[in-house]
Amino acid sequence: TLYASLSVVLAIFLWFHLIEPSLGFMYLGLWLSILSGLVYVVFVDYLKLTKFSQFASIGFHSLIAILFLASMVVPSIHFARAEQMETVSDSLYDVLNWVVSNTPSNSTLLASLNDGHLVTAIAHRKNVLDDYFLLAPDASQRLSDVERIFITPFPTEAVELLLRYHTDYLLLTPTTRSTYSIPNTVRLSDNCLRRVYYNGNFSLYKLSCELKVTQ
Repeated sequence: TLYASLSVVLAIFLWFHLIEPSLGFMYLGLWLSILSGLVYVVFVDYLKLTKFSQFASIGFHSLIAILFLASMVVPSIHFARAEQMETVSDSLYDVLNWVVSNTPSNSTLLASLNDGHLVTAIAHRKNVLDDYFLLAPDASQRLSDVERIFITPFPTEAVELLLRYHTDYLLLTPTTRSTYSIPNTVRLSDNCLRRVYYNGNFSLYKLSCELKVTQ
């Protein structure tokens, strides 16, 4: 009863922002863990008094084990794989390090959504799109435009969109190819995009022209 009351009071405090969220959730999780242990003992004792008593020991403990696997082990495996995917490969680090030494510090570089934050973190260059693009103005339009840049069959459209975001360089990585279904054999060959770096499946292109309106 004590832990249940404390949990309810703490939940109310959190709801009305009367306590720091990180501190409140920490104590709430602690008290709910203790409370769940007490409930577990009471529930097992109750099962022993019913016609399901013969299944109380095996069935209920099996259910707890399944819930544990679903709530702890499976997410742990998922996050471990996600962390592994986030590991920067040597080839990607090399191209971003090349950007640091061979491009102006005020350059803007376009990469895929998943690679965008690495442009800022490693190359120290502005990026068009990254994991925090929701904070940018017209986020949905920006995401749509970047997708068009990578999938459009019309070079003029791609260049127009690149210029819209003041892009100087375009980074093509295996992640980009996978995200936008670009075959490994495809190389951007428009005259406006000149490849300035190549290392396996990692290519960096420089935008070297602009669109002009003719009368």
